[in-house]
Amino acid sequence: MAELIRREDSLNTGRKKLNEAIKASERAESKSDYAVDTAETALSNSESTQIQLSQAILEGDSSPLGGQLSVGADDTVYTGPQERLISEYRILNKQITEESDKNFYSSISSNRSVKPAITFIDDDARREVWTILKPFVEQKKIPFTSAVITRRVETNNQYTLTAEEINELSRSGLWEFVSHTATHQDLRNISLSEVEQELKESRDWLLRQGFNADVIVYPYGGYNDDVIDLVGRYYRLGMNFNVITPRINNVPVESYKIQRIDFDFDIEDIKQCIDDAIASDGWVIVTTHCHYEHFDTNKLEEIIDYAQTAGIDIVNTREGINRFGNYLELGSRPSRLMTEGTVIDAKGEVYGSKIGVVKSINIIREFITSESKIHDFDQGKITVAYVTSASQSGFPENMPGELETRRYHNDDFSYQTYKIFNSHRKYLRNWNTSTDSWDNWVSLEPEERVIWDNSINGNTPPNYYKNGITIGRVAEPDSSLPGIGTIKTIKHISTLYSWQTFKAYGNHDTYVRYPTGNETWSSWRKFVTESI
Repeated sequence: MAELIRREDSLNTGRKKLNEAIKASERAESKSDYAVDTAETALSNSESTQIQLSQAILEGDSSPLGGQLSVGADDTVYTGPQERLISEYRILNKQITEESDKNFYSSISSNRSVKPAITFIDDDARREVWTILKPFVEQKKIPFTSAVITRRVETNNQYTLTAEEINELSRSGLWEFVSHTATHQDLRNISLSEVEQELKESRDWLLRQGFNADVIVYPYGGYNDDVIDLVGRYYRLGMNFNVITPRINNVPVESYKIQRIDFDFDIEDIKQCIDDAIASDGWVIVTTHCHYEHFDTNKLEEIIDYAQTAGIDIVNTREGINRFGNYLELGSRPSRLMTEGTVIDAKGEVYGSKIGVVKSINIIREFITSESKIHDFDQGKITVAYVTSASQSGFPENMPGELETRRYHNDDFSYQTYKIFNSHRKYLRNWNTSTDSWDNWVSLEPEERVIWDNSINGNTPPNYYKNGITIGRVAEPDSSLPGIGTIKTIKHISTLYSWQTFKAYGNHDTYVRYPTGNETWSSWRKFVTESI
């Protein structure tokens, strides 16, 4: 590098440095010209090589050039240029997939619109999807989702849709395809390394096809905490298969325990789920197996028509995520996000054990019982917990349910509510700072109800009535009653402590009876009255 001319240099010294700089510039120019010539030669060679490369790949060239093209950058020797190209394409695709996995939770959508929806998912992607469901879906013009067992497609299983059929269905815009694992194993019954292979292989296939790789449907509805923790690495939603009790999904959703209801449920139960979803902004997911012998498109059409008449949207799972998916899920174990992590649901409510006003806990791990004092709960938070049969002792009715504790910074305002599992019955108790204890539980149901619509009569069973007092009018003669008049029912938590009176219309005649079970009453007995 030429020296710089300094302030203290003499004129002669400066001249010499200037001359050296000019010579250096000339040498640089010469090297630049050489570099240009070299680059042009390289470009020419590159174009020639590209032509030869294309020819070699197309013709399976066995020349020395073909041999050179058969050696990868990592010195792997392939059988030919074609084999190298295919293999390195797969490696590149794998890298893209892994990069997609890394960025899986890197963005949070902020456009949730929680509205009632219903989704239909057919499991297994069997041939009957093409022969039975395809014409039906085209006729109804509704979205439908198919859960694919991906390796069966790749191996051309005779009972499974072909790749060409799947792609044609996808191009129609009506069909969506999600994971049903690679080989349809019960994930509870194989090793965790095998579980991961099932999850990853299926997701990679869906990504290569450009399908929805965010959702997995558990084969046989089988999962446990360890399975969920692996599922959370690859998918955004994991879907159950409920054949016992029809349930819908409400926010906050449990992303890896999404409930699906069986198409084989009574149609009235499915319609009730649709009604419940409309009333609570919920998500109904119906599972079909169109290859089952008893599958009935007439029943499916009745459900769809009912949903459309009721005004609930029919959506695929991708739209379901857009409506009901949580904004944010933080935690090391997806299986315990609600109790050990943090969740921001689609409505912006915060749940979890770390931040937020609403804190969800595991009542057993936190050693919470019906005797736990207000000091056992965090100040300034709403703490919710599921009470199972293992912990129900001392809670209202000695039944499982949901305990909600509202503890304020001033404990004079703190209280608890308890909702009995699978019912509408709720109780409340206040914290008494004077005694440093809880008051008694009080039912939140009205103590007295009056029914004037003739909806009850002498055949109405004891378990129909809510706890408390119900008074009803009977304006039409009924063989189960002594006449027309007024029925008064005193219903106790324990049915056998209840009783009922009947006051005849227009006179003093009064009758009494008691329940002999949840469904039956004793005979009426008449009170003896006298004039005063």
